[in-house]
Amino acid sequence: MYDISTNTETQITTNTAHHESANIYGTRIIYGDDRNGNADVYMYDLSTNTEKRITTNIAYQHSPDIYGTRIVYYDYRNGNEDVYMYDLSTNTEKRITTNTANQYDPSIYGTRIVYFDERNGNWDIYMYDLSTNTETRITTNTSGQYYPVIYGTRIVYQDNRNGNEDIYMYDLSEKRITTNTVGQSFPSIYETRIVYQDYRNRNADIYMYNLSTNTEKRITTNISNQSFPSIYGTRIVYQDDRRGHSDIYIYDLSTKTEKRITTNISNQSFPSIYGTRIVYQDDRRGHSDIYMYDLSTKTEKRITTNISNQSFPSIYGTRIVYQDDRRGHSDIYMYDLSTKLRNGSPQISLTNLFLPSMEPA
Repeated sequence: MYDISTNTETQITTNTAHHESANIYGTRIIYGDDRNGNADVYMYDLSTNTEKRITTNIAYQHSPDIYGTRIVYYDYRNGNEDVYMYDLSTNTEKRITTNTANQYDPSIYGTRIVYFDERNGNWDIYMYDLSTNTETRITTNTSGQYYPVIYGTRIVYQDNRNGNEDIYMYDLSEKRITTNTVGQSFPSIYETRIVYQDYRNRNADIYMYNLSTNTEKRITTNISNQSFPSIYGTRIVYQDDRRGHSDIYIYDLSTKTEKRITTNISNQSFPSIYGTRIVYQDDRRGHSDIYMYDLSTKTEKRITTNISNQSFPSIYGTRIVYQDDRRGHSDIYMYDLSTKLRNGSPQISLTNLFLPSMEPA
C-alpha cells in the first residue's frame, strides 16, 4: 500500500503464498491468496492491523471487490464460475448468480453488482441489484464486453466491437428532460431526440429535446392541438385537429417543413412511424381501423378489415401491432407486411402466443 498523505509505502501481506487482485474500501483491503492450496479471498484491516480469511470453500475464489461491508468475487464450486458475496456485517455468504454459464470479475457499488457473463455465446455485462434481487442484462452488442467497473450509476467496460479494444460507458441514472411547469406527455424517442406533447401555449404543441445538445425546441406553432407524436430519424408525426377533426401531419427536421398526410374527413389519430411507413387509427367506416401511409410511394393502405375496433397501432420493421376488441375484450394483434395473406386473414393474435423472437419496438 502507498499512502499519498504521508508518501509512505507499506507491505501488507507477509505470507509466502501469492497475493493478487487487491482492492480497497476505507480501511479494508481485500485480495486473492493461495496459501491453502486453492485461491481464497482474504482481508486486511488497516484500523486493527489484522488479516482475516473471508472464503473457506475448497473451490477457488477470484477477483474480489469491496464496497462498505460487502465483498464480491467469482467462485467455481458449482462446476462453473458464479458470483458470490460475503457480508462482513452478518458474516454470511450469498450466491448471486445461478445461471449455468460463467460469470466473472464482479464489481460492486452500493447495492449494484456488475459482472461479465457468457450465457449468450459471447461476453455481456450483467447487473444484479441487491435491493430488488433482480438481474439485468446491460449490453447486447455481439462483439463482447468484459471487465466491468461500477461507480454510482455508471458502468464502464472494455469492448472490441470496432476491431480493437475500446472503453464504453453505460449510465443507469434517471434524467429529468422537461422543466416547464405545464404538463408534458406522450413521449417518443429516436437516438438522441425526444418528442412530446406540451401545453405551455394553452393548446397542445409538439416539442423536441435533443440529448446531444441539451436543448429544447418547439416543433408546432399552429393554434390548434397537435398531440401524440412519434419520431423516426428526422421525421416527426403527430395528430392535428386544425380542420375540426383529427388528421395526421408530419414535420421533417431536415427540411423544417410540415406536411399533412391524411385527407379523409373522418378522424385519424395515434400515429406511429418507422422508416417511410406511418400507421394510425382511422374511423371512416364507423369503427376504428388501422391504416398505413407510405411516404416513399405516397399511398395509403387499409391494414385491418375486421368489423370490430382496432386501435393504438405501433410499427417496427414490417410488423404492426395494435389493440383489437373482436372477442369482446381487448387483445393484441399483429399484422406483418412481409407475409402473404393466408386463409383471407393476415392478422395474428398475440394474446395467447409466445413469440420469443420478437423484441419490443
